Amino acid sequence: MAELTIPAEQRRVLKKMGTISDDAVRALATTLERSPAEIPSISGLSSEDAEQIKNAAMDLYKVRAYFDMEMSEFVEAVAQKMQETESMPADQIANFKKRLTKLLTISPAATGNRTNIWAAHTHFDNSLAQHLALAQPVQDHFLELAKRWRTEIKTVSSTTDMVLNSAYQDIIGMGKLVLPLIFRELHRNGGHWFWALRHITQENPASPQDAGNIEKITEAWLRWGREHHYL
Repeated sequence: MAELTIPAEQRRVLKKMGTISDDAVRALATTLERSPAEIPSISGLSSEDAEQIKNAAMDLYKVRAYFDMEMSEFVEAVAQKMQETESMPADQIANFKKRLTKLLTISPAATGNRTNIWAAHTHFDNSLAQHLALAQPVQDHFLELAKRWRTEIKTVSSTTDMVLNSAYQDIIGMGKLVLPLIFRELHRNGGHWFWALRHITQENPASPQDAGNIEKITEAWLRWGREHHYL
């Protein structure tokens, strides 16, 4: 995996995961299927903290399951990104990896039907799973299509022709998984990505009075992307 984009609020929760006690990790690992009120406060881990960590762990579980990655490889990739973005010291990174591995290891004998409960949540959304979906093959395919699209529309003036271009349509076909990449491309290089964003998200954050104002529409979409954690 490469270019993992983890929202700031998720990084804060994941960083906390590396500081909680072993007792708290064990308690949390055995109560992940319960509601927040049922998760006991233990070793300084409040019900709110437990719920936040549980949600982060479930998001990570979705991604690892989706890409069928080895546990060690996946945990190392997440830990590396946390070390880059949060400047976590080596000893804290070691604890983080140990605790994350514990929380992502599901034992049928110990958890009963929790595997089925978690499996029901393996769809992608705009949570941490969406941001971790930037695996190299996905990025490579998107960048190849985006490069082809830009090349083929260099002499095109019609917006309709731009968005009906086959490469552009293939990008739309990639669905929500590619939203972080579209927003990153829009932020870095601009371009008429508005139709793709509207089609995939079924949203339109741009104000009607800004119709035709590329700068204003771009600002509106980038703001929406940040608010929904795609940037």
